[in-house]
Amino acid sequence: MMQWNRRGVNRRAFSLIEVLIGVLVLALALLGLGALFPVIVREQRLAREAIMGVSAQRSAEAVLAGLTGSPSANAWNNFSRSLSSEDPKWDETMNPGDTARALYPMQLPANYPEGTITIGGTGGQKFRPIDRCVPAGAETPQFIRDMAACMIDPPVVPLADGTFVRDPYRAFRVAIFVRRIDPNIKTPGNISIRRAIIGGYRPVGILNGESTLNGTGVFSPPLYADVLNVAQNASTGAYDLIRLSAAQGSAGAGFIEFTKQIGQKFVDSLGTVYTLEQFKTDTQQWQVTPALDAPARALQRQNDLQVVFTPQIPASVTVRVVRP
Repeated sequence: MMQWNRRGVNRRAFSLIEVLIGVLVLALALLGLGALFPVIVREQRLAREAIMGVSAQRSAEAVLAGLTGSPSANAWNNFSRSLSSEDPKWDETMNPGDTARALYPMQLPANYPEGTITIGGTGGQKFRPIDRCVPAGAETPQFIRDMAACMIDPPVVPLADGTFVRDPYRAFRVAIFVRRIDPNIKTPGNISIRRAIIGGYRPVGILNGESTLNGTGVFSPPLYADVLNVAQNASTGAYDLIRLSAAQGSAGAGFIEFTKQIGQKFVDSLGTVYTLEQFKTDTQQWQVTPALDAPARALQRQNDLQVVFTPQIPASVTVRVVRP
């Protein structure tokens, strides 16, 4: 487009098409810049959760240390002596359908929908949800820590006559999960999140097989699943493909859907923590990292390999051994 000034000299101006192209380029640049903000916010949140997760894990470890000591005077000892089986499975300590033991360390019996953990039978140590919130005592807690216990085969103790006996005080492998508290909890009036949880709100709620994210429903406990199969990845050669099934006595087959979330964490019966890389819908296989080692595969061939997980993807997971 040409224009003429007063002296008769032509001066070139921008055409409408050129202006539109410039606007388009600017818009694309702004869209690219805007896409960076969610990534930055997400990375900051993950970093903050990692720091808080470490703090929550340390506090949970301190609680575990406080429960150990004299074998005749701690809750873990009372619980370990109540077990009749030596199978290293999560369901030995989490199955609420087994009436042989009144209360279980992590799985919630039907009369404790609010999320109280009891270790060591009816008169054992109890931990309410508010007792497990982090930061402790804060009016607006951000995380809650939960634990699941898996028995380790009891050690063999030599006797003076040359024979051996099983130690009745059995060690446990304890998985500590740190989860973010439901983000959409709406409290009435000026009640804080802490007071709402004390009053009956769930820090992590679940209803009809779905996370509520708003503190309603029942408390969302750790769940466990059987590892039905371990397969070798044709592309990498690693044994990183597994097939899961809801274990008998667990919360139900519908809850297996929680295991298909990318980034989900599993802890197996040997204490290895896995992360879900992808779920293969065509073969119904879970691809995890790290790959399963020889001991885990051997345990699976005996139908004794299980994993424990939480419905919500945890901010962090750690495993510790408790010896009553």
